[in-house]
Amino acid sequence: MSTKFSEGIHLKCIQALRAGGFVCLLPHVIDPAWGSHALRLAGFPVRVCFTGLSPDSERGCQLAVTSCYTFDPSTYFENADVRTMTYFAHARSEYRVELVYHKRECRWEGQKLCEGRVLFTASGPELRQFIIQLTMIGFEADEPVRNFQTLEDTVSAGIYVFTPDLQR
Repeated sequence: MSTKFSEGIHLKCIQALRAGGFVCLLPHVIDPAWGSHALRLAGFPVRVCFTGLSPDSERGCQLAVTSCYTFDPSTYFENADVRTMTYFAHARSEYRVELVYHKRECRWEGQKLCEGRVLFTASGPELRQFIIQLTMIGFEADEPVRNFQTLEDTVSAGIYVFTPDLQR
């Protein structure tokens, strides 16, 4: 099954981003059926992706690009109150994303950091809404990015596109 974006979907993404909206790639979550580490990491996203327009492309032929962060199982921590894990873009990047799940409150919390400086935070009770809030800011100018053409490129389960109503 191919999940390649149609030209129409890719165009909607570019139009939304140009209009000041955002595109969120909704992540797959770690499934306990995968065994091994997945049993304790279950429920966390596989990746967290920030999208935007290619900073290098000309206005007439812009591409939607993404900066993806992959979970690092060695950073997983759990106690009676929380479960936490850190995500990295790649080994040499100063950027990272830290996610916390508060067990008693059934609430997600996360922050995007660069060189220890908090760039953005978000929180919410439901993973989908939380990820949308966390990633809606897009990526930073010096963040590593790449083109995406399919959901598989980013290990994403779906896409949420928000285009502001400019008529108001």
